[in-house]
Amino acid sequence: MKKRDLRIERKRHRREENKIFILKAAEFIFAKKGYSFATMDDIAEEAQFSKATIYQYFNSKGEIFFEIILNILEEMNKELRRIREKSIKAEDKLKEIVRFTFNFFQEKENISRIFFMEKNFMQKFFNLMAERQGPATNDHNLKHLKNINPKRKVWMDVVSQILVEGVESGEFRKMDIQDTAYVFTSLLHGFYFTKFWRQKEYKIEECTNLIHSIFLEGIKKA
Repeated sequence: MKKRDLRIERKRHRREENKIFILKAAEFIFAKKGYSFATMDDIAEEAQFSKATIYQYFNSKGEIFFEIILNILEEMNKELRRIREKSIKAEDKLKEIVRFTFNFFQEKENISRIFFMEKNFMQKFFNLMAERQGPATNDHNLKHLKNINPKRKVWMDVVSQILVEGVESGEFRKMDIQDTAYVFTSLLHGFYFTKFWRQKEYKIEECTNLIHSIFLEGIKKA
């Protein structure tokens, strides 16, 4: 590789590192303050970059947020696929998904609460951004939406595949796969996020065992 090529590669690598660092700083700020109260100044201060430098990488706070969501979904989907490919019973795979989900939500609590509790959050957010920043920004955000929707769908797809596997192996009774996958994922989201107003606190293993005993026992073949 020529010297000039090495210089270009180093520059590209440095930009990627800076971008990752900015996203980590922004995730911390969003988790701490919430999206509405976080500012580009906050992100710049946390990342120890000037605000002008932040704008060299991202056009807006919204773009940063979308990039974080994409990264979170990719991280989540990678683990879901890993669980699906394990050589264990379908029941045990679903139980691992329960445990992973609660751990993941706890780790990404504020951001996951924003994203998963409101089905139409992203579209509403895009509309608000369009009103404030005009058609060009809206076109850019719609591009993010196209990237986000397939990643959100992976969760349902993985659960559906495991349910089919369980039915075919004789572990689970026959069922409507899509409806059952929807109930299962909704149960996980709802059970975790109701913790903000319920009186009793559940540890992650308690949550896992409860859902296992109530839901997973319900779909097992008698």
